[in-house]
Amino acid sequence: MEHQNSQTERKRYWQGLHRRLPPNGVTSAWPTEDACRARLAEIRWPDGVQCPRCTSANIGVLEKRQTFHCKACRHHFTVQSGSLFHHSRVTLQLWFSAAEIIIQDHVSGWHSAGPTGHDLKDKLGISYVAAHKLKRKIIAELLLPHGGIIGECILMPDDSGDWLDDHDLDELDQFLNSMRSTRRRNVLR
Repeated sequence: MEHQNSQTERKRYWQGLHRRLPPNGVTSAWPTEDACRARLAEIRWPDGVQCPRCTSANIGVLEKRQTFHCKACRHHFTVQSGSLFHHSRVTLQLWFSAAEIIIQDHVSGWHSAGPTGHDLKDKLGISYVAAHKLKRKIIAELLLPHGGIIGECILMPDDSGDWLDDHDLDELDQFLNSMRSTRRRNVLR
């Protein structure tokens, strides 16, 4: 019975994420790499770009290199620096698409653990190793509140403008607690 409840909670959680995907998909919402970069910047710095080192808002842009530079401490950084996407060779468009595929696959029930690395490899046109790493990182991130940074980038707020209502937060807490207890039981075996 506990296993069935856990599966129900898991399915509800993924359905909640699926409800917040853009209606026409992430490739329609953010069709270019520049649009994805702008979305990430909007999520990371809603009040404008700030230096990750000294938090100064006195920032310049090196457009050719797509980097920012802090005029206060002279630190150079990109929108991806210090985030899940840092040092990734995979484009933001592929990250966004992979997250959408993972959410959709969890909801469809095709695989209980989401798409396989081979599925992602075939759908995204990347190597198996890259697809497998992408899948692991995205699922770990999506299990964070608000879906982590990838969730905040690709998921839309619900009709009320809130990311999660009280009922969704309760479901998320239950789901995450059940995942933690399952992991503990598996480690103890």
